[in-house]
Amino acid sequence: MKRPVRQLGIHLVVASLALLVACGQVTDPSVDQDRDLVDKRATERLRGPADPTWLGHAPPPGDVPATPDELVAAVLAAHDARDPQRYAKLVHDGYLFLRSDGGVYERAVDLSILTKMMVGRSGQDGTVIASMATELFEPLGAWSDVTASDPYFSEVPGAVSRAYEARFRYGIDGSDVTLEVTGLVILYAAPIGDGYRLLGLVDMTYGAKDRSEAIDWTGVRARFE
Repeated sequence: MKRPVRQLGIHLVVASLALLVACGQVTDPSVDQDRDLVDKRATERLRGPADPTWLGHAPPPGDVPATPDELVAAVLAAHDARDPQRYAKLVHDGYLFLRSDGGVYERAVDLSILTKMMVGRSGQDGTVIASMATELFEPLGAWSDVTASDPYFSEVPGAVSRAYEARFRYGIDGSDVTLEVTGLVILYAAPIGDGYRLLGLVDMTYGAKDRSEAIDWTGVRARFE
């Protein structure tokens, strides 16, 4: 299902840039030196799935992360461990993946796509994902309450959002080529009972330069529709 997201994109870009300027954390993706500094900071905070204490918050042992930060930790750990059952338990019923091309994946569609990627099913072009790794997920600013101007999540009680500088790498079965996704991601979370669920993801990634095959997050998902 597709809906226009231009208004959302404008609001998010303006709000995100204002937030990043205020925090002194704007990075120019064309300047490799700045990106290397961001990567170096993140390396000290991010660990692989064998020790998934993302952002200093270990994934909770149960099914309900108690805070938005614990939710992020659990989502990234399930992503990298390629665990579709665990990942699905973390996703809100009203979840949306807002694509970079203006389209929308609703919950069932995005979970179907991710399941194919996680369990090694062939994509439309024959691609089979052999590995999934989060190499960078650096928060930019603090969690913010979702405002009434948000066209998708303004009516969700307690919803919050946060911008992240992200990099994901996807290995392809039978190939030395990897798919590298780099750029900005806006993550939405919402409380359910005494915990939090993943409410939405906004893809503002663009792919990296000169590192295997550059592709945005929407492009990776599109191969497995």
